[in-house]
Amino acid sequence: MNAATAPLDRIHSFIAAYTARHVEDVVACYAPSQAIAAIGTDREQNYVGPDAMRQGLATDFLSFDRAEIDILWHHAGTEGDTGWVVAACRALFALGQEEVHVALRLSAVLKCYDGNWLLLQTHFSFPS
Repeated sequence: MNAATAPLDRIHSFIAAYTARHVEDVVACYAPSQAIAAIGTDREQNYVGPDAMRQGLATDFLSFDRAEIDILWHHAGTEGDTGWVVAACRALFALGQEEVHVALRLSAVLKCYDGNWLLLQTHFSFPS
């Protein structure tokens, strides 16, 4: 990953792991820290640390058997070893024959560890 595209590249790998419903691959996108954090779209989806993240992802993945997330617009950047991404997304979540299409917003903060950009924080929300 080069510094100009690294934060967005990490978000793409995060989305690929999330839509594939691979808990450990999602967690591997985050820094190896007890301080990592994620906020989802539900009030209960507030996770701090990798163990809470794993438990939350396992619960999230029970609510769909197929997902697609496309980034429609983004802004990403870096300053030293800190990176960020904000994005407007379109998502599809399916459980059986039922499909739900939603707009999502994403924000993320990343840090570079020995050339590897990893997430410190993610936040998903629905636009109002």
